Amino acid sequence: MGCRWEFPGGKVEPGETPEQAVCREFMEEFSVPVRADSLIARSEFVHNGETVTLLAYTVQLETESPEWKLSEHTEIRWVEYNAIPEQEFVDSDLRIYPSIKQYIEGILHGVL
Repeated sequence: MGCRWEFPGGKVEPGETPEQAVCREFMEEFSVPVRADSLIARSEFVHNGETVTLLAYTVQLETESPEWKLSEHTEIRWVEYNAIPEQEFVDSDLRIYPSIKQYIEGILHGVL
């Protein structure tokens, strides 16, 4: 998805859990160890005739000051959650944005 933003992650490999896939993908894409915590969003869509399930997790960095090394991307950017719709995100990731927004706003308002 060149020239468009994506949330970190990728496909679950045979024999691993979605949480293990999140941790592996962060290491592969950024050389940053993380711990996958709560599942906060889920979406399904069809791509090339195949149903794809997209899961979003909260993650905890395993080190206080990680050294981000991009192996598969040209740039990384941290943005406020409410600025995500203004970015050029891939359509599949925008499908889970409302659930992510709801989760974050629940935390900010003491609901979660």
